Amino acid sequence: MGENIMRRSLQFGIGTVQNVSWAEMVNRWKSIEDFGFDSVWVADQFCICSQPSASWFDGWTVLAGLATQTSHIRIGTCVTAIPWHHPAFLVRKALTLDHLSQGRLTLGIGTGLPGDCAHKIQVSKIGLLKKELRDLESMQRSWTCSCIMKLRPIMDDTIN
Repeated sequence: MGENIMRRSLQFGIGTVQNVSWAEMVNRWKSIEDFGFDSVWVADQFCICSQPSASWFDGWTVLAGLATQTSHIRIGTCVTAIPWHHPAFLVRKALTLDHLSQGRLTLGIGTGLPGDCAHKIQVSKIGLLKKELRDLESMQRSWTCSCIMKLRPIMDDTIN
C-alpha cells in the first residue's frame, strides 16, 4: 500500500459555486482547465444555507452541461448529498455523467449538510448517517443490477 501512495503525484482541484449565469460558469471552467488544474467541482446542495434566497443551480445538471464544455479536467461533486438522491438513480446519474465526460467523473458522497443546515431544515444528522449507510449498500447493489451492467460495457468502449 505504501508503494502506491509514493507513486501518485500531488494533484490540485478547485471547487466552484453554481450561482452565476451559464456563460460565466462555462468561462470559469474553461479558465480552470486552461490554468492546468487536475479537477473541478460543484456543490450538490439544495441551497446555500446561509443565503437560502440566493440563486443556486442544481449541481448534477450544471455538472453535465459543464462536462461537455471541457475536454480533459476531472470533474465531480463536492459532495453529493446522498439523502437528496435515490441510490439507484444516483448510480445511473453517475454512470451517465461519466459516459458524457468520457470517464472524467469522480464521485464524492456524503450527507452534504455543512454547518447548521441540518438544524435549519429540521433533519436529524444521526438519521441521515443511518440513511446514508443504507443508501451506500443500495448503491452497491444497483451497480451490479442487470440494467446498469448493460451500460458499463458501452461506457468502457467509449472511454478506451
